[in-house]
Amino acid sequence: MNLVQKVLAFASLGLALASCANNKYKPNETGYNRSRVLEKQSNSYVKIVAANDKLTIHDPQKSEDRTKEVIINENIPNKNLSKTEPATKNKSRIFLDEDIGYFSYHKYRRLQWYLDLAKISEPNSKERKRLSDIIVAVLDTGVAFENAQRNGKRYGLSHDLRKTKFVRGYDFINNDPYPNDDNQHGTFMTSVIAADGGIIGVAPGVKIMPVKVLGSNVIGTEEALISGIRYAVDHEANIINLSLNFPKDYEPNLLLRETINRGLSMGVVFVAAAGNDSGNYITYPANFPGIISVGATRLRKNNYNQDFKNVIAGGYSNFTNNLSILAPGGALDQDVNEDYHPDGILAMTLDFYNPNRFAYWFQSGTSPAAAIVSGCVARLLAAGSTPDIVYKDLISGSENYIDGIPFLNLAESLRNIKVRQALTNR
Repeated sequence: MNLVQKVLAFASLGLALASCANNKYKPNETGYNRSRVLEKQSNSYVKIVAANDKLTIHDPQKSEDRTKEVIINENIPNKNLSKTEPATKNKSRIFLDEDIGYFSYHKYRRLQWYLDLAKISEPNSKERKRLSDIIVAVLDTGVAFENAQRNGKRYGLSHDLRKTKFVRGYDFINNDPYPNDDNQHGTFMTSVIAADGGIIGVAPGVKIMPVKVLGSNVIGTEEALISGIRYAVDHEANIINLSLNFPKDYEPNLLLRETINRGLSMGVVFVAAAGNDSGNYITYPANFPGIISVGATRLRKNNYNQDFKNVIAGGYSNFTNNLSILAPGGALDQDVNEDYHPDGILAMTLDFYNPNRFAYWFQSGTSPAAAIVSGCVARLLAAGSTPDIVYKDLISGSENYIDGIPFLNLAESLRNIKVRQALTNR
C-alpha cells in the first residue's frame, strides 16, 4: 500500500508552519519562510519549519545578565535552501549553561520549579529498580544515546543520560539502526523523562527506546511515524511519547489509526502533545481515541507562590474540554518565580549543529508537557498501575482543575495507588 506522506513536526513552542513552495515536496528539500502560513493542498506535501527570531542567553553566574540577546544560526549555508528564502534562526529554546562534563549532581534542581508544582519527587532506590522494568519509546528527532562516529559525523552521549539504560531503537529517517539526534528536540524530551545528572528527570531509572521519526530539518512523515510506532510496539515498549503533531487540517490515514489501535490493544500507553497553535482543538496524533492528550500550563503572573493552584493554561497551548490532562509547559517570556531565569522547562540537550556538544536549555510548549506526563505514567506503572487504568490513576490525584481539565499531581496519584493496594491486600 502506497502512503501519501504527510509531514509532522515536534510540538515545542517556537515552531511555525509553512506551505509547500511547489505542488510536490521532495524528501530532501528544506524551505524556511517565516511569513508563510500552512496551506493544505490536495495531493501535495506540507513542510514544517522553525521560526526565525532571537535567542536569549541567561548566564547563571551573572544573575543581572538577563537581557543579553544574540542572533543564532544567521545566514547558515544550506545547499537545499532556495535563494529567495532566508536561513532559519531559532527561538524555541533559551540557553542556560554549557555542559563541561563535571557539574555537581542535580546542580540545577532548584530551577526545576515544574517538578514542585506537579508534586513530582525523586524516586527512591526501590522505585528506580521497578522503573528499570519500564520502557519508554521516544519517537522524535533521535536521542544522544552513544559516543560514535556515524557517516563522517561525531555523535556524543548526553552527560545527563550517562546513567540511562537504552534499548535498541531505530532511525526511520535514514533507515539505519542508529537513531542519533541531529536536532535537539528528542534528547531534550528524553532528558525531561529520564535525566539523572545536572537535573533530575521525572522517572530516572526507566529504560529509553530512541526511535527517530523526525529529521534535523524538523520534517517527518506519516509513513515514518507508522513505522516508528510499529517498531516500538513490536519491541515491547510500555509507553510511547509523541511530542510531535500534524497540522490542524490533517486527515488521519486509516493505517495510522489501525497502528495506534493495535498498540493500545497490546497494552501500550500513548502520550501525545496537544499542539501549540493557541487553538480550541487538539492536533493529531494526540486527538486519536485512547491517547493521553497533554496540554501545557505556565505560572500565573500575579501573586505567585510555590503552589500548584498558581498555574494557568499556557497561551500557546491548544485547549479544549477534550484534553486528557494538563502539565507544566512553561513560558520563556516570564520569570514569575523570580529565580532570575525564564519560567521554562530545563534539560540538557545537544548544541546546534554539533551533536557531540551539550548544554542546558530552557524550552516551553506541549512537547515537554507531554514528556513530563510520560515520565509520570512510567512512575505509576512501576508503582503497580496497569495500562487499562493508568489514565484513571493519573488524574485521580488531581486537586486543581483548569476549565475542567485536571492538572497533574503525581504524589497524590501514587498515594491513591498505595491506598488501593492496601485495601486489596486486606
